[in-house]
Amino acid sequence: MTSANVNFNRVFCKKFATVDLDRRLELLVRARLVAKRGDAYEFAYPYVFYFFLGRWLARHLEDAGVKTKVEDCARRLDVRKNASAILFLSYHSNNRWIIETIASALVDCMPSCKAIDLDKDICFINELADTSSRILIAAPDVGLNQTEARKIQDGLESMDQPEAAASDSHEEETPDDGIVELRRLNLLFKTAEILGQIIKNYYGSLEREIKEEKLDQVMEAPLRVLRRFFELVGNDPDGFVKGIEDAFLRERAKDLTPSELRDAAREISYNLLGVIATGFILRTGSWVGSRRIEEDVENVIQRHDSTARRLIQ
Repeated sequence: MTSANVNFNRVFCKKFATVDLDRRLELLVRARLVAKRGDAYEFAYPYVFYFFLGRWLARHLEDAGVKTKVEDCARRLDVRKNASAILFLSYHSNNRWIIETIASALVDCMPSCKAIDLDKDICFINELADTSSRILIAAPDVGLNQTEARKIQDGLESMDQPEAAASDSHEEETPDDGIVELRRLNLLFKTAEILGQIIKNYYGSLEREIKEEKLDQVMEAPLRVLRRFFELVGNDPDGFVKGIEDAFLRERAKDLTPSELRDAAREISYNLLGVIATGFILRTGSWVGSRRIEEDVENVIQRHDSTARRLIQ
């Protein structure tokens, strides 16, 4: 047992009630809430720590310092510890302020973009589908592709760790534009996911007006990102196709003529854009997908009807 444990218990006993520290620690270890590591003790599982952290935050939510910290966490839900703290806080409290704080952070994610209109904003894709060439391309190296995919996943997960932020100022590094965009996308996704989860958790205690307003925000946020992505591609579709050609085809399809190579790249580009759009729609659907809020989702779509929202439903 460390001196820090003894000092903490002394302060606790003076402020609240006398506790036999040895017996209490033994009980907590047996209950598998706490684990002993040498002379020190720590929470056995992360969720145990966040359960009690959320409980403490809920009890002290009216304190100005606590509110400020919660607001800071809500603005960086792409960091795992912040997301866990907010989720467990929402478990212990359905305070309207918590929901509004998270919703405000979501609205601030790429606020200048409007939600995509799948009937109007992606007409340029049809030009990529003009070719129906059937071209044989060398079979992919599955093992190599899986290795590369794991490297990308590891990179994304590293952004999710506290060390990736390094400090609350976010001024310690100047990453390139690609990394910045990935982080913004991850932040938007995490924020929308958590807001959707809170809505589903409190489906019976949130008033319909509030619930449907927040559901609309959850559905709209990724559609804003999708529009931004398709705008970038639509501004230079030939450049996008050329990038696909250089990255995936030139070395693996050396027997193709330049025309065949171009047609293959156009076809892959068309299919890739479809996969990306479908992925966004499916992921958004998982955030609002619950029988308990089906009626609320339908009400939102009736007021803001669009092909994209219908697909999410």
